[in-house]
Amino acid sequence: SEDLGRSDLIATTLVNFGTVKYHLRQYDQSIERLDRAVVLCERYRLSRLNATALTIRGGAYRQQGDFEKALNDYQGAIALSKTHQADEELAFAMGMVGELYKETGRLDAAAEAIEQSLEMSRNQTNLLTKGAGFYYLAEVRAKQKDYEAAMADYMKSNAVFTQIRYR
Repeated sequence: SEDLGRSDLIATTLVNFGTVKYHLRQYDQSIERLDRAVVLCERYRLSRLNATALTIRGGAYRQQGDFEKALNDYQGAIALSKTHQADEELAFAMGMVGELYKETGRLDAAAEAIEQSLEMSRNQTNLLTKGAGFYYLAEVRAKQKDYEAAMADYMKSNAVFTQIRYR
């Protein structure tokens, strides 16, 4: 039990550091930390944390242009999230799948994935996933030349991010 507690803390720390490195655009370092986190998560069955690690690592791969590895990680996160009823992690992964599809020109698939993410995040406390979802959907709508829908989604995103700012 003591070993699991330390492993949980170490895995969480690695995910946090991997996330920081991701946001600093240090993708190789992000992947390195998240690789280690995924191993610990799998060993100790930390499924929700593993889903988060896979989603962020997938994002790092996506930023490096390795869309196949990104999609593989996102699909792994989605499978874990569905198995363990981890709705916030599922919404996060689905939003990232939508972003990947947007970047690869699959706009209809992107809109569908993002809409699923938004539906899942409707009653969640994680406003960041919701705000980002509306923003990503607005970008898809703009690429589809549906400017009215894009503006409506940009406004929804702004409202969510304003809500976060004043919490």
